[in-house]
Amino acid sequence: MSEHSQFALLKTRRFLPLFLAQAIGAFNDNAFRLALATLYIYGPLRSVVSDPDQANATMAALLVMPFF
Repeated sequence: MSEHSQFALLKTRRFLPLFLAQAIGAFNDNAFRLALATLYIYGPLRSVVSDPDQANATMAALLVMPFF
């Protein structure tokens, strides 16, 4: 038996387009979600918190919260 690397799949003609489409779709979904959440959270938060550094830290905490 010859040993094949798991990365050999990326060189096949059938797998590479599927892998690229899935990777681009996941990036697009995450980028859109982050941009939308930033617009919805940072706008109202900026009027409540006067320090921009504190607003950025609070926004980051609110974005990560659903994953916990």
